Amino acid sequence: MTDRESQSEPVDPIEQQRLDELEQGRMSWREHVEDLRHSLMVSSGSFLVIFLVSLFFFDELYKVMTQPLYDTLNRLDLEKAIKFRTVQGAFFFHIKIAFLSALTFGMPIFTYQLWRFIAPGLYRSERFLGISLVGATTLCFASGVLFGYYMIMPFSFDYLLSYAMTMSDGSQLLPDITLEDYVSTFTKMV
Repeated sequence: MTDRESQSEPVDPIEQQRLDELEQGRMSWREHVEDLRHSLMVSSGSFLVIFLVSLFFFDELYKVMTQPLYDTLNRLDLEKAIKFRTVQGAFFFHIKIAFLSALTFGMPIFTYQLWRFIAPGLYRSERFLGISLVGATTLCFASGVLFGYYMIMPFSFDYLLSYAMTMSDGSQLLPDITLEDYVSTFTKMV
């Protein structure tokens, strides 16, 4: 079959529509780079803004983050303190809390920017999944964080800290919880 014969054959209208959609979404290499640059700038900018706002609201974030631990320490009648081992420990604790907050609250923005970058290369029918995908990703992420915070952390702390005890000879086995250890535990559980 020659090119002339293939051009004269009728093309399925649905297939033609899909080809037209792909052609409309086609971008040059430079346009792809500009689009990627835009998505990265929006994501980075939103991360930075949320990070700075989180530093401003550190006291509130600290209360929320440490509440499950302090509840357990009070319940077990243990010292209600988190210590730091290094000179810069408390400073980096502020930075880590703001960083985790920026990642958590920025996740819907990051997901949307990723989708926005990918969407032009998809068919129209596939693009409709984007809103559902961003919404489902955000919902699943938030559900996982809330489940970890309200279910996993309190039960884990109750169980793990219940091993603090006074021995028969009067010596005590007590937790010495540090900022570094707590942030690590918190991020693993949430």
